[in-house]
Amino acid sequence: MLLSLFGLAIDYFIMGFAPTVAFLFLGRIVAGAFGATFSTANAYIADISPPETRAQNFGLVGASFGIGFMLGPVVGGLIGSEFGPRAPFIAAGRLHEYFYEVAPEFATADRPAYDATGGYLGTSAFIGGAYRPNTAVRLFAGMQFGFYSGAANEDSPLFEETVSTGFALGFAWTIKESAERVAIVDVDP
Repeated sequence: MLLSLFGLAIDYFIMGFAPTVAFLFLGRIVAGAFGATFSTANAYIADISPPETRAQNFGLVGASFGIGFMLGPVVGGLIGSEFGPRAPFIAAGRLHEYFYEVAPEFATADRPAYDATGGYLGTSAFIGGAYRPNTAVRLFAGMQFGFYSGAANEDSPLFEETVSTGFALGFAWTIKESAERVAIVDVDP
């Protein structure tokens, strides 16, 4: 999970300082290579939760991700409108960096010091699909597999499993659409 957050931090910094659209695509490639936060969080909850509170803890993780998906664009928009279009990416990168590395002076019993090194972090594969039965509803499903044996972060305090699997199932419902579309503008660096 720490390495996933670190990868997302790199992605946000690349996107925050991207001089061309190609760099934006590079940032998204980096994010895709490190995008295992949801399945890793759920695997961790499954490992540490007693059976009587496991469902409740899964609900909290799901709600946290959902709140992040809803509030993230709002906060990013507010930061961007105040400090410029690159600022949300830089702020997100700093936030992910905070969760990635634990300096010794900030270590606690629950959060031990950890300084990661570069190297092989594992392999992840995702397969998914979507179906649109009508213009207002979209159904989707997906599955992710992660293989982390031999990863450079095996000594991390959060590294517990060499294989992970995650599943997603959901729907999106468009309640109302705007009659007017927003024009796409190019932002010069």
